[in-house]
Amino acid sequence: MIFGKRIISKKEFLPNGFEELLDCIREDFLQQLRVNLSAEPFSGSERRFRIKKRENLREALRLCGFGNESAKIFVKAHIVQMLSDKYGIDNENIDKFLTIDAEYKFKVLLDTYRERYGSLALENLIKDCFGNILVERNRKIDDNAVNRAFMRYGKNVLSFPEKMEILSQKIYESYKGNGVIDQLLPMTIDGISGGVSENKGCFTVWLMYKGNTVNLSFLKYRDEIEIKRICRNLCRSYGLGQLSEKKGYMVAELSDGSRAAISRPPFCESWSFFIRKFRTETILEIEDLINGEGADVVIKLIDYIVKGQRIVAVTGEQGSGKTTLLSAIVGFIPEWLNIRVVEMSFELHLRRRFPHRNIASFRETEGVGVQEGLDFIKKTDGGVTVLGEVASMQAVVFLVQLSQNASSFTLFTHHAKDTAELVHYIRNSLLMRANFRNERVALSQAVNAVNFNIHTVKNEFGERYIEKISEIVPESSEEGFSERIIVRRRGKAYVTDAELGRKTVESVYKNLSADERQEFLKFLRLWRKEEDGKAIL
Repeated sequence: MIFGKRIISKKEFLPNGFEELLDCIREDFLQQLRVNLSAEPFSGSERRFRIKKRENLREALRLCGFGNESAKIFVKAHIVQMLSDKYGIDNENIDKFLTIDAEYKFKVLLDTYRERYGSLALENLIKDCFGNILVERNRKIDDNAVNRAFMRYGKNVLSFPEKMEILSQKIYESYKGNGVIDQLLPMTIDGISGGVSENKGCFTVWLMYKGNTVNLSFLKYRDEIEIKRICRNLCRSYGLGQLSEKKGYMVAELSDGSRAAISRPPFCESWSFFIRKFRTETILEIEDLINGEGADVVIKLIDYIVKGQRIVAVTGEQGSGKTTLLSAIVGFIPEWLNIRVVEMSFELHLRRRFPHRNIASFRETEGVGVQEGLDFIKKTDGGVTVLGEVASMQAVVFLVQLSQNASSFTLFTHHAKDTAELVHYIRNSLLMRANFRNERVALSQAVNAVNFNIHTVKNEFGERYIEKISEIVPESSEEGFSERIIVRRRGKAYVTDAELGRKTVESVYKNLSADERQEFLKFLRLWRKEEDGKAIL
């Protein structure tokens, strides 16, 4: 007996299986936080020490729920200590609590790669072990694929500390963490989602890899209660508050610059989350994004268009690389021009990329609407306005106002499938949200609101590239404009097409130095027609 309590041997504490062990760990944490240390016969210094230790644990449990990595490490260390000291988990009995399934094998592989690649572990693991996933119609990594990868790259025998790490991680992610995606969230990936597919009551995880969605069918949330817990946990982790039936969704920027969108019934069919990550660990220059024969001339063309202060749209489907390309294009903006950024959530992070530039970023909030934001931005000495995404009709009205009087020129992204769709969307938005009565006037405003369209695509193999760069030319015809394709992609090469319009040439020429003007005139000679009517760059 110790202080009136019976000493119980370790063997009496050994639970029967993982679920019972998890319940015991949960109860242990509750008891440690609830214990009344004042009632115990400790000395003053000992009591103060134990109280401080308990409060440190309480704080770590609170902070790990908010994505604090240090707190997570502290809590996991506490779990390991309980497993060893209280439950007597050792090399002889640890296998009782581990199921050697595909999830287990994947974690072994991921831990191995994390030691070598850090946050790039998942990306390199997929490339090495599942590299053909993007050439398959059924983009799924299932149990069989993981088993094959484990046999080829994995370890047949794990040490006791490695097994203890896997067990403590599984307990943590089931208790305080984000379930089976807990170790994936810190990784460098395009995105991750859950609650979007259900099979026999289980919800599988979906990963966005190189702009393509891949089903990780071996990673499952066992029921809707678990996916609901994860959604609520993500809301708490990123300070979003609680979802309610009245407002069934939340969107916020995460601490690493990612974007989280979380939804629930009745707004959504089921509880679900969508996390879009943006690569900030490496800065991709425009030479990294545009490659192939003729890429150098395409890059130079974009450079001249920006220096000519033309209004440029970067269009394409989701995942085609619009935001990444736009971020690189900003580097062509002359340094004497101040940059003002407007986004739904902070995704471009241009101040990290260009710390020496005069850049301020803004976004719409509950208290500040789009129009109020525009009125304020006009007073911030902005030279160029960058719109992270023109995704609403009100944002289109904002774009048109900018093109008329708010800044020298504007760069923005849009999900349009082609140039005509972009112009018509701007026209329709003006008719519906800006109270335009005359369709021809609205069309004229739309055509003048954008000068160039850089259209990006993503093919079925995850390759992203510029399909074409078009100049939008106002006309008095029924259509109201024509699309002049300056450069297009043909196979793996870029080829010239129509020449730049006179207005663009004059604008570019005017904004260049004397030396740059001579280089620009040489550059224009590339559009002289060859015998086949096209000049391959």
